[in-house]
Amino acid sequence: MLRLSIRPGQAVTNLCDASDPGSYIALAQRGVFVYDWTDFASIEGPLNAYELVARPLLPIACADLPNDLREVAQAATFADVRFADSSLVAVK
Repeated sequence: MLRLSIRPGQAVTNLCDASDPGSYIALAQRGVFVYDWTDFASIEGPLNAYELVARPLLPIACADLPNDLREVAQAATFADVRFADSSLVAVK
């Protein structure tokens, strides 16, 4: 379970048309960019990428994470991805 608290008044942008985007929104309210594999629902064919489905207005920084989560986040880096600017994260 993600041990980050929802930040009071944290605005998010919901970018998906899921019937119940509650879990996406809850993660984004914690400052996390939320991606999901949406190829199964794409009418344009496979994207072969994770698609941004919810964006926090105020993203959390690695330095603001609890120590154990910070270690995991720092170990999982993506050289060509800047989450604030990436609507897709391609699978290579």
